[in-house]
Amino acid sequence: AYIGRAWIYKRKGDLDRALADHDQAVQLDPKSARSYAERGRFYREKGDLDLALADYDKAIQLEPKNAVAYKYRGWFYGQKGDLDKSAVAELTFKGRIAD
Repeated sequence: AYIGRAWIYKRKGDLDRALADHDQAVQLDPKSARSYAERGRFYREKGDLDLALADYDKAIQLEPKNAVAYKYRGWFYGQKGDLDKSAVAELTFKGRIAD
């Protein structure tokens, strides 16, 4: 429910309230890779790239086949200029989709 409402807040342009709902989702189910990956996307959109990366890493730790987290982690490394890590993340993302 919190993730769904977070998307509503996002559509209204209220990323702070959206992130608060994502925080609630993570607190309620700290083993949910989806909750971390979704919150990471919102941190990325807000420009909090280090927090986004931490959430992508946690999502991958909880669910090693989480292709979305690999995709956005690759994007993060590309933005930071680390093209080697970005390429590895992209290849891993493509491999996860093929699994």
